[in-house]
Amino acid sequence: MIRVGIVVGIWFVLGLVAGGGAGAAENTAAADFLAKQGLVRDGNTWLSPVEAKVKGYFDAIRELERNVITAEKAFAAGLRESESLKQEVAQLEAELQKLNELLQSGTLNAAQGERVTAQAQQRADRINLLKPQVMDPAGLDDSAMIKAAVNRVNEARNALAVALLYLRAHAAEVDGSYAALTTNQDVQDALTALGGKQKLGPLKRYDRDLKRLDRLDRLVFTETVLAYRDNARPRVSAIVNEQTAATFTWGEEVAMTYLPHSVALAAGLAIPDDAPRVDVLAAGNRKIEAHKVTLPKLRFGQQVLENIEVVVLAPDAEDMGAVLSPRSLGDRKAVVDTAKLEFRLLPFVGDSDGDRTPPAPRRRAPRAATP
Repeated sequence: MIRVGIVVGIWFVLGLVAGGGAGAAENTAAADFLAKQGLVRDGNTWLSPVEAKVKGYFDAIRELERNVITAEKAFAAGLRESESLKQEVAQLEAELQKLNELLQSGTLNAAQGERVTAQAQQRADRINLLKPQVMDPAGLDDSAMIKAAVNRVNEARNALAVALLYLRAHAAEVDGSYAALTTNQDVQDALTALGGKQKLGPLKRYDRDLKRLDRLDRLVFTETVLAYRDNARPRVSAIVNEQTAATFTWGEEVAMTYLPHSVALAAGLAIPDDAPRVDVLAAGNRKIEAHKVTLPKLRFGQQVLENIEVVVLAPDAEDMGAVLSPRSLGDRKAVVDTAKLEFRLLPFVGDSDGDRTPPAPRRRAPRAATP
C-alpha cells in the first residue's frame, strides 16, 4: 500500500510538472508512460503491441476482403468489355478493308467515291478510338490499362494476404504478450493513477476469429498469381518473408534473386555482419554493393519457396527493383504465361539430372471473381 501511494504521488507530481490541472495532468503523465511501453489504449483497456496489431488486422479484414472482391470484379468486367471491344474492332477492320477494296476497284463514280471514302473514314476513326481501350493480354507491352488493372488486384490481394499471414502467426501470442506487463509494478501503478477502471488486455480470445479466416484463403492463396509484361519483361508479385509484398521482374539471365534494401527491411530480413559481400554490375557499368543472405520464405499464392539465397542491394540501388532468378527456385519450375496473365510454380518431373519439364497443370484457380 505504501509503494502504491508513493508511486501514484509520483505520477501526480509528474503531471503538475507537465503543466495543467492536477487530475488531467496526472492522467496525461501516466498515459504517456504506458504509451512509451508500446501499449495502445482501447477504451478502458490497454493493449499490448501484439494484440493492438492483431486487433487492427481483424478490424480491417472485412474491408480488405471487400477491396479484393471489388478489384477482381472490376478486372473481370474490364476483360469482358475488352473482349467485346476487340470483336467490334475486328468487325470494323473487316468493313474498312472491303471499303478500301471498293475504292481501289475503279468502279465508283465521283459521288459514290466520296460517300465510300466518308464511310471508310468513320470506321477508321472508330477503330482508333477503341483500340487504346482494349485490354489485350497478348499485347501487354503497350497496355498501361492492363498493368494498372493487374496491379490493383495484386495490391488488394497482397494487403489481405499479409493480414492473414500475420494473424495466423501472432494471434496465439496475444495472451503471452501480457506476461511481463502484468508483473511490471510501474505499469500497474500507472493504471492505478489513471483510475476509471483502467486495465491491461487482452480484450478477448481470438480463436474463433481465426477459424473464420479460412474462407478468405481462396481469395489470395491461389495456384496461380497474376503476371504481366512491362518493357518486354514479365512481372509478378510475391509476399516476401510473409511480411511485405514486392513486384519482381522475371530475370531469365540473372544468376541470383535481387531484393531492394527497402523490401528486405520491410520483410524483417536482417543482414548479418558476416554476410558475404558481392558486387552487382548494373546498366552503364554501374557497380552496386550487395550482400548474400538467406530469405526464409518467398510466397506466390499457395506456393512458397523456403530458405533461398538472395542478394540484398545497397540502399542507393532502389531503382533496380526486385528481380527473380529461375536459379532461386530449387526443385520448382516457373511457368510464366503473360498472354494468360499467369505465373505459377510447379515441381520438376523426373530425376534432377534428367528431364526437368513441369507436369501437366492442375485446374487453376480463377484469376478474377465474377460479379
